[in-house]
Amino acid sequence: MTSVDQIAAAIDRVREGYRNGVVRAVVDRETQLRQLRRLLVEQELVLAEALHADLGKSSIEAYSTEIGFTLNELDHAVNHVRSWTQPHKVRVSMHLRPGSARVVQEPLGTVLVIAPWNYHTLLHVSVNELPFGGVGASGIGAYHGEAGFKIFSHAKPVLHRSTKPDSSLAYPPYTPFKQKLLRKLL
Repeated sequence: MTSVDQIAAAIDRVREGYRNGVVRAVVDRETQLRQLRRLLVEQELVLAEALHADLGKSSIEAYSTEIGFTLNELDHAVNHVRSWTQPHKVRVSMHLRPGSARVVQEPLGTVLVIAPWNYHTLLHVSVNELPFGGVGASGIGAYHGEAGFKIFSHAKPVLHRSTKPDSSLAYPPYTPFKQKLLRKLL
């Protein structure tokens, strides 16, 4: 168990990692999720023993209500994080053309997750109203699945201006010829 004295230092390490871009790239997010999955698999017996000591759960109950369920949620996040991070094209107004725009999802920052006394693992990852599942999926966040990813990701607008010469069609005065041409283009 983490002592109260150790929490501040742990939070500082996580924040420093975020500032250094540890979870910005999708590959890094997938790696974090896979490492968390590996931790749960490698420490399954330790987790089961802790759940038995704390709550009297058998190893079968610990796996079926906590560990296995959490592993399924992590697998879901790993399988979908790339689609959740795909940039979405958006239309740009005429005065920005021939430029293009898109929206990209970026993690917002860091969160501190403190587990409840019962269903430690399960509630961390699997309940929509509690933080954690999106933590791995979005880099840093809350909730599970795509909803968590969207809630704690910043939808960052990105505008790409063209290097081509700017058309005078986009600017007044709008002569009848320009109006006719613009109607055809739009």
